[in-house]
Amino acid sequence: FGGVGNLIQAHKVFGVIWVIVITYNVLLGFRRYFVPFARKRMLLTPDDITWFKLYPRKLLGRKVELPPQDAYNAGQKAFGYVVFLGTIAIMITGLIMTFSYLIPNDLRWIVQWSRPIHFGAVGMIVAGLMVHIYMAAFFPEEKSAFFSMFNGDVDALYARLHHKKWYDDKLKEEREYEMKVRLEEIDAHEQETTETEKSVTA
Repeated sequence: FGGVGNLIQAHKVFGVIWVIVITYNVLLGFRRYFVPFARKRMLLTPDDITWFKLYPRKLLGRKVELPPQDAYNAGQKAFGYVVFLGTIAIMITGLIMTFSYLIPNDLRWIVQWSRPIHFGAVGMIVAGLMVHIYMAAFFPEEKSAFFSMFNGDVDALYARLHHKKWYDDKLKEEREYEMKVRLEEIDAHEQETTETEKSVTA
């Protein structure tokens, strides 16, 4: 970039573009995608609170039975909150620092506080991401979760063992779909039989 100054300027330019893209996508799909997803997948439940209490003991090698989890376990939900809140903090503080020349002198304290908040938010997200990748890559029971970051799929056994609520929901959906298809086949067969009988009678 030809020096630290140019690197900072490039960071500001790409940062503003990033804010515009994120804001556009949020405004475009907030009600349609984000709200339903957050309501269904990201709200903490009593089982999640129990999971937080028991999981540290599991990390220490103790045998504990964790409560059933949904598509995202409590730890993943917590990291989701960190990313969501951290992203907002990064966007706001980044804009404040980028356009600091527009802020009057008596409000310069806002710019000063923006720097540690900005760096702290980035640090929390990166730290959480490193923990997430480390656990998925090196914990034997999390191998399926690691590869799911690339292909979006986990095997049925992993889902049943680690995301029982989600597994049961998917199993129920599959059975309902199979039942629907079967009923449609029966209905089509009955209609075909009726039409055949009418043809024979005629």
